[in-house]
Amino acid sequence: MKAECGLCNSTMTKIFEKELVVGKEEYATKLNLKYIECDECGESFYTKESESVINKTVSDIKRKKQGLLLGEEIKAFRKSLGVTQEQLSIMLGMAPKTISRYEGGFAVQSKQTDEHLRLMISNRDRAIEKAIELNFLEDCIEIFPVRKHKNIYKTKTRENHSNCGSLAFCG
Repeated sequence: MKAECGLCNSTMTKIFEKELVVGKEEYATKLNLKYIECDECGESFYTKESESVINKTVSDIKRKKQGLLLGEEIKAFRKSLGVTQEQLSIMLGMAPKTISRYEGGFAVQSKQTDEHLRLMISNRDRAIEKAIELNFLEDCIEIFPVRKHKNIYKTKTRENHSNCGSLAFCG
């Protein structure tokens, strides 16, 4: 692997592996990570893959501390419904890439979103009915008209679900 050093612009070719402990006490997780070292100045940088592993691990630790669903649990539920990440995000009234970020560990859901997901999980039949009712994806836009504004999708029908904060699912 060849890369350019961010400090001295020299070529970096040496790849190493080291152990890193992320988190404290019961949340401590050992990771074996790869990094690349500059041939000239000796500075080292984690590879992109290692950075992704670190980010996902930190997200999982945050979720565990707050008692939130892990990304793998969200993914398993979504797959059990037979819907895509984008479709689940619409069911929850979120931007299309949000579920992808939750599942991949690039974002941690709020407690309100976690409670909403848990409500859907506990009432799976109702969630499936909603997915069928929405007839993903073209009909969904007709049922809940949306407009894009700064990458946030909003709906004119939010007041219809003011009791749960959802755009498309109400337990």
